Amino acid sequence: MIGAQPAVGQAAPREQAAHLAPSAPRAGASSELRLSQVSKSFGQLRVLDHVGFTVEAGQFATLLGPSGCGKTTLLRIIAGLEVADRGQVALGGNDISALPANRRPINTVFQNYALFPHLSVYENIAFGLRSRRFAGEQIQRRVRDAMQMLQLDNGFEERYPDELSGGQKQRVALARALVNEPEVLLLDEPMSALDAKLRAEVQLDLRRLQRRLGKTFILVTHDQDEAMTVSDRILVMQDGRIVQSGTPLDVYEHPVNRFVARFLGLANLIPARRGMGRLETAFGAMRVKHLPQWESGTLAIRPERIRVSLLEPAGNAVSGVIRELIYRGDHIDLFVEPGELRARVSPTLRLAAGQRIWLELPPEHLEVLAD
Repeated sequence: MIGAQPAVGQAAPREQAAHLAPSAPRAGASSELRLSQVSKSFGQLRVLDHVGFTVEAGQFATLLGPSGCGKTTLLRIIAGLEVADRGQVALGGNDISALPANRRPINTVFQNYALFPHLSVYENIAFGLRSRRFAGEQIQRRVRDAMQMLQLDNGFEERYPDELSGGQKQRVALARALVNEPEVLLLDEPMSALDAKLRAEVQLDLRRLQRRLGKTFILVTHDQDEAMTVSDRILVMQDGRIVQSGTPLDVYEHPVNRFVARFLGLANLIPARRGMGRLETAFGAMRVKHLPQWESGTLAIRPERIRVSLLEPAGNAVSGVIRELIYRGDHIDLFVEPGELRARVSPTLRLAAGQRIWLELPPEHLEVLAD
């Protein structure tokens, strides 16, 4: 079983034990990954701007953001594949900023998996252990355990990468990383090449694997659904900075600004100014019964949090006309004028384009954004 690493010197000659001794202390089960004031530029382009955060041991964290926000560069700095211009990377309280990638207790699964096409599944997984001169018995035990854990132990040993499906290749890449028993596993958009159905299955498999191992996983993705599925914690990145960090529930339900509200799921953004008992908005006047102490700015509410009714409700509400309905299987998306408020309703609700309805906006789901 992949878990606590046996002392290498017990299975290898004395000179090999010296070769394998890590240069930095192993962080152990109570380790945490901490980044402080990490910045990076390429020429005049500032890619990372004083980034700092902590990932607890055994946590599944996701760096979520659009292309070009700096998340892959940040992952490469953690891995030791890039050097930050300033700042510190620490694991278990030990500064590893100056350690090269091959001396960090960290492994990376890349977007293209980087499997060796001329090596079998077994030899791909064993490659890192062989390069570190582990004893043959240790290599065999670790590889077999990793293959069994990732369901690659049923005739896969002698297959080659071109004989594998996308999901199988990903499992081989994971096994090759995990067989080294890293303190931290980094995942650089490893599911981007999979079709939608397989991707959903692999996301759940990855989450279950992480929970079973108790290892620290850090995923880079631009896919909001993927982040919501696998993460204990989401760190939303924009323009080289982390703009919000929290559990999937916190980040989704309480976005701090327009960018987070729009990037993580769908959100109605309502510029508004409080009047006498109502809000003046681009969608018309909205009657207000309950709202935090607030005068003007932008309100956000998720489409699924809006309650749709034919009769005027008692709470915060606005009246509108259905412009368009889109059937999605488990729900119907409504686009309502004036403006374009979006609501989600059950497909059992009988509505039609041109119909006037009431939209109730519960105060507990209205978020005041920091503009």
